[in-house]
Amino acid sequence: MENKTIKVGISLLNPFVMKSGVRYIGFEIDLWEEIASRLNLKYQYIKIPFKNLIQGLKRGKYEVAFSGITKTLKRNDDFDFCTSYLSSGLLILTRKNNKLSNGEIIKNNILKEFIKIISFIIFVIFAISNFIWFSHKNYNIIANDYGSGIIQSFQYLYYSIIHMSFYDIAPYQKKDILFLILIFIVALIIATVYIIKIIILFSKKEENFEPQSIEDLRGKRVASEHNSTSEEILKNENIKTFSYKNIEIAFKKLKNAYVDAVLYDSLPILHFIKDKSEFKISNKIESNQEYTIAVNSKSYLRGEIDSQILKMKDDGFFDFLYNKWFKN
Repeated sequence: MENKTIKVGISLLNPFVMKSGVRYIGFEIDLWEEIASRLNLKYQYIKIPFKNLIQGLKRGKYEVAFSGITKTLKRNDDFDFCTSYLSSGLLILTRKNNKLSNGEIIKNNILKEFIKIISFIIFVIFAISNFIWFSHKNYNIIANDYGSGIIQSFQYLYYSIIHMSFYDIAPYQKKDILFLILIFIVALIIATVYIIKIIILFSKKEENFEPQSIEDLRGKRVASEHNSTSEEILKNENIKTFSYKNIEIAFKKLKNAYVDAVLYDSLPILHFIKDKSEFKISNKIESNQEYTIAVNSKSYLRGEIDSQILKMKDDGFFDFLYNKWFKN
């Protein structure tokens, strides 16, 4: 036991697992490191998105995993759960004001989308110019050296778009004009989608949305995290669900009004909104979410970890950790 290095799968989830410089901190980090210290275990953290965390444990990429993992019957078929140490319900998080001001729309949406579109256009122009250079340099239509050849390729592309034909350095071909038309169609589709999104945001009416149950989320756009129990509940109820690789992205989507609500575990939500006044929460939706450490079914560690968790609850260390991370 002393010589083996235990691989531990983790995902970032405030306040359970967080990155601080080169270190990881958080409630479950402190809990695991105390367990490892008491058992004299060597370990190595492997950070992975939560949507892949469960599968990684199932496939044996690591022996232990934690990051707000809750017990479910479905998951119990794939690996072993240790003793539960926290219980949490689910909360529905919404904006206090469901209508964004024009300034918020411009700041949080238009500017960000504009930067994405400009970056995409630059990438496409650069890619096409490289294609032109590689495809024409051997015919001595443009310079063989990369620097001057790419400059000529930019000119080539510019005049091709402006005149809808391939400049005077190459004869007009039907396939060339079809290629350019395709580029214009793709650009038009992207622009249309973007304009529709902005119109929807500007015209969105303010409403008093205070959901108190899963049923109240029908007809709404609800965000959660990939492979979470909250995502599973939403999909089982046939509610339009937008799943993201981590819950922080879902919170940002709610802030920018891309979604109407977020359904997730109460402890991360309460930690997230403690210094944010623009959000509001509902009552608990579920009360049987039990956090635990998951262990590969072939591992010997489950019994060892269980015994240490029980000892921590008896000797006061668990209460110390709880007050450190959740007292406020």
